[in-house]
Amino acid sequence: MENKKLKVNYLPEIKKLFIGRAVPSMVSVNLTNRCNQQCIYCEIGQNHSSDHSSDLLNKTDLFWIIDQMVQLGIRRLSLCGGEPFLFTDLFEVVEYAFKNQIICNITTNGMIISHLSEKSLSILKKCNTAVNISVDSFHEPIQNKTRGNDKAYTDAISAIETCKFHEIPFIILTVISVVNYKDLILSLHRANELGIKQILYQPVISFSNFPELDTIDHKQNLNVPIESLNALMEDLQTMFYFETKNEIKTNLYRIIPWIANYIKQFDNNTTIPFYKTVLPKFYCRESLEVIDIDYHGNIQPCGLIKGDIRIDPFGSANLLTLWEIATSSLQEELKRDAYPKECSGCCHKFGRNMLASMMKYPIRNRKALLKTASLLINREYNHFLNRSL
Repeated sequence: MENKKLKVNYLPEIKKLFIGRAVPSMVSVNLTNRCNQQCIYCEIGQNHSSDHSSDLLNKTDLFWIIDQMVQLGIRRLSLCGGEPFLFTDLFEVVEYAFKNQIICNITTNGMIISHLSEKSLSILKKCNTAVNISVDSFHEPIQNKTRGNDKAYTDAISAIETCKFHEIPFIILTVISVVNYKDLILSLHRANELGIKQILYQPVISFSNFPELDTIDHKQNLNVPIESLNALMEDLQTMFYFETKNEIKTNLYRIIPWIANYIKQFDNNTTIPFYKTVLPKFYCRESLEVIDIDYHGNIQPCGLIKGDIRIDPFGSANLLTLWEIATSSLQEELKRDAYPKECSGCCHKFGRNMLASMMKYPIRNRKALLKTASLLINREYNHFLNRSL
């Protein structure tokens, strides 16, 4: 498995870093602004969006995006929301993508999965669709409080069991917040007991998850308090040690080197953005690798910056040209090391950007490289030992 991951993921990435990217390798689309949860850190969940107009993506738009992906040779489509299972034509989109040799990945809160028909579940399996299920705690009161729904926990557990029964691959996404940070260790143990294979962690994004919507007031305060940061780091190290001894895998080796810096930047006495304290030479991989499209069909320069260039299903412009126009200003800024303010909120994709930055500029970023490499080698060595026993 690790050899396959090296061949499929890391070697092509290293090649792109030094030769360049002809086109992005992935399209990410927010299908809808509808949701059935009220997450404490989500602008849609906190009713910042009252727009239910007809000016939202539809099946025709998605089919055009897929046709464009085929022409460009892009084979990965990430479907997000809101809650993507509330998008009426979701399964037609998944089938159409698969028919065109494009694999979909769906990020969901899990509340609908166990209520899907056998036909819908068979489509997910047949089309090799992977599912990301957002679970912030495996302790019911904490999960329900964070997600703002008293069925959030039971439906998420049912979603996990449904995916396992129907052999639909899934991973768990967990946002580390002021509500759940004391429960992280117990939740990891519980996830391992449930046979979950992978959890990906991130802190709360300090900017709006949907740049067209106003950011939640004092959103940065939803992160772990500064005074509790040392306790959090100790817990993350404990979790990392647990991971090395068990089958479950996480992205902790990519989180531990920078999460403290991310949270410290919210201290009133700190003016330096966290990425500059972690990476002396920053390289934004994600702005080149992903075409981000919001639920109005606007192409975003990145996931945290509002887009104003819309897809054009009935026009002559192709997706690549529109994406290049939409991202040109940001790319020029990044070339001059003139980072937009949104970079200080980039915690969702920063782990991948950090890895790319270390590979592209290993000398300048040697401290982060050594720390990350030490954690990764430790994890893989212990997994190797455990498999050998």
